[in-house]
Amino acid sequence: MTEEREGSWFLWLLRSVGTAIVGALFAGHLTPIVAPIVSGWSNVRDVSVEGATGFVLGLCGLALSEGLIKIARRWRENPKLPKIEN
Repeated sequence: MTEEREGSWFLWLLRSVGTAIVGALFAGHLTPIVAPIVSGWSNVRDVSVEGATGFVLGLCGLALSEGLIKIARRWRENPKLPKIEN
């Protein structure tokens, strides 16, 4: 938890708000595409499938954006490509 809160509280707040926005955009754009697939797969024809699918996609978007932030931070500290050994 200390790694995420390094620096000022303002930067932490910006990262948190940015991550939430990315999660919302991820869910908002992918829910209309994925919800019919999930509904057909689960044989449940209900509005709750769309809500649950959007929620899960939002969580995936949150995790994806957090991961990208950590990768960018790591790249900033050491901008080298990893060596591939045969």
